[in-house]
Amino acid sequence: VKLNFEDVKYVPSLFPSLERIDLSLVSPSTASSRSAVSSTALSDLITDMGEKLTHFNMSSNKMAGLPFVFKALSLHSKNLTFLDVSNISTTSRDTILINIEKLAKGCPKLRIFRSSNTMLGLNETPVREQVQSPGFPLLEELTIGVDQRGYFDGMDDGQIERILKVSENLRLLDIRGCKGISDSTLVRLPCWDIEYLYVAGCSVTSSSRDGLELLVKKWARTLIELDIGLTSDARTVDWAVMALVENADSLKLRKLHLTGTAVSLKPLTKLLNCCDTLECLNLTSCRALPRGMKRMYHSRDDVASLKKDIEDGKFDLRDAGSDDDD
Repeated sequence: VKLNFEDVKYVPSLFPSLERIDLSLVSPSTASSRSAVSSTALSDLITDMGEKLTHFNMSSNKMAGLPFVFKALSLHSKNLTFLDVSNISTTSRDTILINIEKLAKGCPKLRIFRSSNTMLGLNETPVREQVQSPGFPLLEELTIGVDQRGYFDGMDDGQIERILKVSENLRLLDIRGCKGISDSTLVRLPCWDIEYLYVAGCSVTSSSRDGLELLVKKWARTLIELDIGLTSDARTVDWAVMALVENADSLKLRKLHLTGTAVSLKPLTKLLNCCDTLECLNLTSCRALPRGMKRMYHSRDDVASLKKDIEDGKFDLRDAGSDDDD
């Protein structure tokens, strides 16, 4: 059964205690004014549900008028904690501009905000309005990564600062593919306990040679998963890995993604020797490593076997630098 505009209209009256709405994948390929995820249908739904709405997922749809949906949320959803607008496509290639300051004021309890692969940007607002904005003090997860093969460069330094200026509780940050975010901006963020950091293909991996190292040092003691894939400079990725080694006593790292990097065998070996919590290691297309090593390691036993193979001299170091994968 396909939901339409009329169906959504009756939801609040039929389910008066409803708090969570999931309309993901309702209309992934066509944008229609009669769709259940048209901006009018969604705005009316949000308005009717009012303060009861805590979770709202409208990801993976094609639609127009997304700013009107954000406006409705800002005006009526003060108890919203979860918002997913990821993978939304439109009929144009224009960036979708929203007023993040009004969203922060209207949704002070927001904890999870996902907009990956949606061409979302922040509109220009007066500096005074930006300064007076309360920000998102309870935010724990921000995913704004974009497909680096696309034509959208993602958010920049100024925009991420406007979102995260008071988000001390942030635990997950996904900025993969964003081309306008620098390491200096991330170092200044007020959050000190990031557990999941995804920066593959982001400009922070290339904005300065030691920038990535500084980021890893800032969050090394709390990191559980780290994705620094596609970092092309060998020293940049090696220094980042060594930053983990230097924090060996407090490492909790379980997953490390190094795919497409120029990581060297020496720092990688040091990390394997000091980090016994690793249960997932992605070394695919790591051109500076010996043949036979460049693959995905899916478990703690798999990683332990790699460590032993290195100790036993199984890999031919003369193969290092080969572009051939297994």
